[in-house]
Amino acid sequence: IMIAEVPTIAIDLVEFDNNTSVLNDEFLAHRLGLIPLTSQYAPMLGLPFEAVSESADIEFLLHVKCTEGRSLEVTDLDLMPKDPTIPVVPVSQELRRTSESVKPVVIAKLGRNQEIKLKAIARKGIGKDHAKWIPVATAVFQYAADIQINQALMDEPTEEQKQEFVL
Repeated sequence: IMIAEVPTIAIDLVEFDNNTSVLNDEFLAHRLGLIPLTSQYAPMLGLPFEAVSESADIEFLLHVKCTEGRSLEVTDLDLMPKDPTIPVVPVSQELRRTSESVKPVVIAKLGRNQEIKLKAIARKGIGKDHAKWIPVATAVFQYAADIQINQALMDEPTEEQKQEFVL
Protein backbone atom coordinates (compact mmCIF):
# COMPACT_ATOMS: atom_id res chain seq x y z
CA ILE A 1 0.00 0.00 0.00
CA MET A 2 2.85 2.40 0.76
CA ILE A 3 4.27 2.33 -2.77
CA ALA A 4 0.80 2.78 -4.31
CA GLU A 5 0.31 6.06 -2.43
CA VAL A 6 3.58 7.76 -3.45
CA PRO A 7 2.83 10.61 -5.87
CA THR A 8 5.03 10.60 -8.97
CA ILE A 9 5.07 12.21 -12.41
CA ALA A 10 4.47 10.19 -15.58
CA ILE A 11 3.41 10.85 -19.15
CA ASP A 12 -0.38 10.54 -19.21
CA LEU A 13 -1.50 11.78 -22.65
CA VAL A 14 0.25 11.67 -26.02
CA GLU A 15 -0.86 13.62 -29.12
CA PHE A 16 0.74 12.38 -32.35
CA ASP A 17 1.33 14.77 -35.22
CA ASN A 18 3.18 12.23 -37.34
CA ASN A 19 4.22 8.63 -36.81
CA THR A 20 5.62 6.75 -39.78
CA SER A 21 7.51 4.20 -37.66
CA VAL A 22 6.58 0.52 -37.63
CA LEU A 23 5.21 0.91 -34.07
CA ASN A 24 1.61 2.03 -33.75
CA ASP A 25 0.60 5.11 -31.76
CA GLU A 26 -0.83 3.19 -28.79
CA PHE A 27 2.35 1.16 -28.37
CA LEU A 28 4.54 4.28 -28.39
CA ALA A 29 2.20 6.07 -25.96
CA HIS A 30 2.44 3.12 -23.58
CA ARG A 31 6.25 3.10 -23.78
CA LEU A 32 6.37 6.85 -23.12
CA GLY A 33 4.11 6.42 -20.08
CA LEU A 34 6.57 3.98 -18.52
CA ILE A 35 9.60 6.28 -18.83
CA PRO A 36 10.52 7.35 -15.28
CA LEU A 37 10.46 11.14 -14.80
CA THR A 38 12.10 13.04 -11.98
CA SER A 39 11.64 16.53 -10.58
CA GLN A 40 12.00 18.58 -7.44
CA TYR A 41 8.94 20.38 -8.81
CA ALA A 42 6.64 17.38 -8.14
CA PRO A 43 5.45 18.37 -4.62
CA MET A 44 4.18 21.70 -5.98
CA LEU A 45 1.98 20.04 -8.58
CA GLY A 46 -1.54 19.00 -7.80
CA LEU A 47 -3.17 15.76 -8.82
CA PRO A 48 -5.43 16.16 -11.90
CA PHE A 49 -8.63 16.05 -9.81
CA GLU A 50 -7.39 18.55 -7.22
CA ALA A 51 -8.19 22.26 -7.57
CA VAL A 52 -4.80 23.97 -7.33
CA SER A 53 -3.51 27.22 -8.73
CA GLU A 54 -0.46 25.59 -10.31
CA SER A 55 -1.02 23.87 -13.66
CA ALA A 56 -0.90 20.10 -13.36
CA ASP A 57 0.22 19.53 -16.98
CA ILE A 58 3.84 19.41 -18.11
CA GLU A 59 4.32 19.23 -21.88
CA PHE A 60 7.12 17.44 -23.69
CA LEU A 61 7.92 17.55 -27.40
CA LEU A 62 9.57 14.83 -29.44
CA HIS A 63 10.45 15.24 -33.11
CA VAL A 64 12.90 12.80 -34.67
CA LYS A 65 13.38 11.90 -38.35
CA CYS A 66 15.81 9.36 -39.72
CA THR A 67 17.49 10.70 -42.85
CA GLU A 68 20.44 8.29 -42.88
CA GLY A 69 20.65 4.84 -44.43
CA ARG A 70 21.00 3.04 -41.10
CA SER A 71 18.49 2.81 -38.25
CA LEU A 72 18.20 5.59 -35.68
CA GLU A 73 17.34 5.03 -32.02
CA VAL A 74 14.74 7.35 -30.53
CA THR A 75 15.49 7.63 -26.79
CA ASP A 76 14.26 9.55 -23.80
CA LEU A 77 17.10 12.01 -24.48
CA ASP A 78 15.06 13.18 -27.50
CA LEU A 79 12.11 14.01 -25.21
CA MET A 80 12.37 17.77 -24.52
CA PRO A 81 10.24 19.79 -22.11
CA LYS A 82 8.24 22.50 -23.90
CA ASP A 83 9.01 24.91 -21.05
CA PRO A 84 12.68 24.47 -20.06
CA THR A 85 12.12 26.44 -16.84
CA ILE A 86 10.11 23.53 -15.40
CA PRO A 87 12.72 21.00 -14.22
CA VAL A 88 10.94 17.76 -15.10
CA VAL A 89 13.17 15.35 -17.03
CA PRO A 90 13.51 11.62 -17.62
CA VAL A 91 15.63 9.96 -14.93
CA SER A 92 18.36 8.92 -17.38
CA GLN A 93 18.84 12.58 -18.43
CA GLU A 94 19.30 13.52 -14.78
CA LEU A 95 21.77 10.67 -14.18
CA ARG A 96 23.76 11.44 -17.35
CA ARG A 97 24.73 14.80 -15.84
CA THR A 98 26.93 12.93 -13.36
CA SER A 99 27.86 9.80 -15.36
CA GLU A 100 28.12 9.25 -19.11
CA SER A 101 27.84 5.47 -18.59
CA VAL A 102 24.07 5.68 -17.98
CA LYS A 103 22.24 4.39 -21.04
CA PRO A 104 19.09 6.18 -22.20
CA VAL A 105 15.72 4.42 -22.48
CA VAL A 106 15.09 3.39 -26.10
CA ILE A 107 11.56 4.33 -27.21
CA ALA A 108 11.74 3.15 -30.84
CA LYS A 109 14.10 2.53 -33.74
CA LEU A 110 13.46 4.37 -36.97
CA GLY A 111 14.34 3.22 -40.47
CA ARG A 112 15.22 5.51 -43.35
CA ASN A 113 12.68 8.32 -43.94
CA GLN A 114 10.64 7.37 -40.86
CA GLU A 115 9.57 10.08 -38.43
CA ILE A 116 7.97 10.50 -35.03
CA LYS A 117 6.56 13.88 -34.05
CA LEU A 118 4.44 14.14 -30.91
CA LYS A 119 3.45 16.14 -27.85
CA ALA A 120 3.37 14.30 -24.53
CA ILE A 121 1.63 15.60 -21.41
CA ALA A 122 2.94 14.49 -18.02
CA ARG A 123 0.85 14.67 -14.87
CA LYS A 124 1.22 13.85 -11.23
CA GLY A 125 -0.52 10.68 -10.07
CA ILE A 126 -0.38 7.71 -7.70
CA GLY A 127 0.14 4.01 -8.33
CA LYS A 128 -3.41 3.13 -7.29
CA ASP A 129 -4.66 4.88 -10.43
CA HIS A 130 -2.23 3.33 -12.95
CA ALA A 131 1.05 1.37 -12.99
CA LYS A 132 2.88 4.20 -14.76
CA TRP A 133 2.74 6.21 -11.51
CA ILE A 134 4.35 3.49 -9.38
CA PRO A 135 7.83 4.61 -8.32
CA VAL A 136 10.64 2.96 -10.22
CA ALA A 137 12.55 1.65 -7.22
CA THR A 138 10.93 -0.65 -4.71
CA ALA A 139 11.69 -0.91 -1.03
CA VAL A 140 12.89 -4.35 0.10
CA PHE A 141 14.08 -5.98 3.28
CA GLN A 142 16.80 -8.59 3.33
CA TYR A 143 18.10 -10.30 6.44
CA ALA A 144 21.86 -9.88 6.71
CA ALA A 145 23.39 -12.69 8.72
CA ASP A 146 26.19 -11.90 11.16
CA ILE A 147 28.70 -14.72 10.70
CA GLN A 148 31.61 -14.97 13.11
CA ILE A 149 34.26 -17.64 12.72
CA ASN A 150 35.90 -19.10 15.82
CA GLN A 151 39.55 -19.09 14.78
CA ALA A 152 40.57 -21.45 17.64
CA LEU A 153 38.26 -24.15 16.26
CA MET A 154 39.49 -23.53 12.71
CA ASP A 155 43.09 -24.28 13.70
CA GLU A 156 42.23 -27.80 15.05
CA PRO A 157 41.19 -29.67 11.85
CA THR A 158 43.77 -30.80 9.33
CA GLU A 159 43.80 -29.51 5.73
CA GLU A 160 42.10 -32.73 4.57
CA GLN A 161 39.31 -32.32 7.12
CA LYS A 162 38.80 -28.70 6.02
CA GLN A 163 38.56 -29.75 2.34
CA GLU A 164 36.14 -32.53 3.23
CA PHE A 165 33.97 -30.09 5.16
CA VAL A 166 33.81 -27.65 2.26
CA LEU A 167 32.90 -30.28 -0.31
